[in-house]
Amino acid sequence: MAAFLFIASVVLGLLSLATLGFVAVRAVRTKLRAAPNPTTEPPRVGEPFRYPFLARRIDDTTYELRHFTFGGADRIRVLTDSARRVLALDFQYADTTTFDQMVSDYAETLGRPTGIRSSGHRRRAYWENGRTRFELINWIVGDHRVMMSRLTDLLHRP
Repeated sequence: MAAFLFIASVVLGLLSLATLGFVAVRAVRTKLRAAPNPTTEPPRVGEPFRYPFLARRIDDTTYELRHFTFGGADRIRVLTDSARRVLALDFQYADTTTFDQMVSDYAETLGRPTGIRSSGHRRRAYWENGRTRFELINWIVGDHRVMMSRLTDLLHRP
């Protein structure tokens, strides 16, 4: 639940779909309004990845943030281009997280999803405006359920 609340606050701060200023994605708002702090502000899509020291490098363009770097998500990955500009953020949640509840929770603040799709063992809901997309994805592999979300910069796709 803590991971969901954190991610919800990130998405609310970053994705105010009422204004949908997705290109200039905002950082998580803190009460102290201090200078950028890598432990309280997530990477921003469309901007350079400034905190690679907080991550394990997977390959030339993928970084996995060290566990608990941002509030308890099971896994947070930063996908970049060759210039290290953030193209997407992937958040993986505990397998106890439910798709329907997350869609409902996000819809309360982000409005109705742009689309919801289901096929076989995969379900997806997304919100977008042509510049940025936020999506929830749930799929089942054997006895395991995977729940993740992805924030993608649509203007800087590879």
